[in-house]
Amino acid sequence: MTHGGRAVLLLAVFALGAGCSSSGSTDSPTVGAPSGTYVGQGQNIQRISFTVDGQSITGLHGTYAVSCASTGGSSYQTQTFVDPDRIAIGSTGAFSDNYRFAITGGAQATLTVDGTVTGGAATGHLQFAEPYCGTPRDGWAAAVSGHALPPVPSFTPADTTGCAPQPCSTLGGVVLHVDAVHVVSKTDDPNTKGIDVEFSVANGSTKPVSVSDGNMRLVPQSGPPLYSSYAAWVDASGQQVGCLHGNVPLLPPNGSETAQHACFQPPADQIGQPFTLSWQLTGSGSASFVIGAAQ
Repeated sequence: MTHGGRAVLLLAVFALGAGCSSSGSTDSPTVGAPSGTYVGQGQNIQRISFTVDGQSITGLHGTYAVSCASTGGSSYQTQTFVDPDRIAIGSTGAFSDNYRFAITGGAQATLTVDGTVTGGAATGHLQFAEPYCGTPRDGWAAAVSGHALPPVPSFTPADTTGCAPQPCSTLGGVVLHVDAVHVVSKTDDPNTKGIDVEFSVANGSTKPVSVSDGNMRLVPQSGPPLYSSYAAWVDASGQQVGCLHGNVPLLPPNGSETAQHACFQPPADQIGQPFTLSWQLTGSGSASFVIGAAQ
């Protein structure tokens, strides 16, 4: 598969050697984890399958919709994933693994999985990431034959602070704080996630200024800078986010604004990664700084 002229080999992982196995304890019998083949699915995971054998999980594999970025934008493709590690199951049924492997061009990719298996059913989360392709962290559910498939768990990222130390930046006497970084959902498509940068600004200069989403660009770890999104977004509680869409009134000298929102729609695989926020003021130049983003 190619993306923007670049060949991407996502998960041709058959004999790449051992990755990083679970740290779960095997000192006591696993609670309620019948042996057998567990099969299920998730929000973006079309299929997940693995075998429980005593106190280990083997043969974890499946298919999911992966987002890949290129010069023409981002697109979703169905790809396979394979984790060849033997993953230990702890005494409570919990397990986790972080499998790293090389892809085309010497880059590194990571497949992260965690979950709990008990009573013939299992639930957890899975995420794949590499420099140009990846998935958001996705919930999944699986069960052995004869057992009902449990509900797929959701994943609600925690909010993070914007920068450290505060304030994030000062241009021409205008002071910018990024107070929080929220993961938001598109109003008409809850599966589409975005980033809400909540900021405050104080005008310490001698003239009126305008600071809005039009002054800002969100820069992912890979890919071009992002302009603000004019889509409608809601927060984790379903409340509409007051995303700015330009046309912000001038802020007079010694004036301040709080709880302003600049909203962006990064590629799905960038959700949960740090971003760089760039902002500029006419006559005062520009500045960039790293802000956190929730997993």
